[in-house]
Amino acid sequence: VSAHTDSRSAIRAFEADPQAFQLVLTDMTMPGITGEELARHVLRMRPDLPVLLATGFSESINEDKARRMGIRKLLFKPILREELAAVLRDVLEPANEAGRQKTSAPLNAARNAGRTMD
Repeated sequence: VSAHTDSRSAIRAFEADPQAFQLVLTDMTMPGITGEELARHVLRMRPDLPVLLATGFSESINEDKARRMGIRKLLFKPILREELAAVLRDVLEPANEAGRQKTSAPLNAARNAGRTMD
């Protein structure tokens, strides 16, 4: 795990060894550059890399635009642990695993339970 609170720092770490990353999870609002710009940057270098983008609210990006950019999942805050775990499983495990069901619909029932990430 490589954690960064500044997009420019994250980009430097990624550029140093792009193959060391299995996934990028970024927030839309980051110091330096936006999560959308960070996603574009890493996807130019590694178009196969799963990128997840979290946002509380954004007028500049929606699920269709994110998908067209190559972002695997747009996550809306608050993000529940269960939701994040399901999304991580979906993008990191092989899609053709026998008996595996993809999590494609929002987990509104869990979100309504009121348990959010700390």
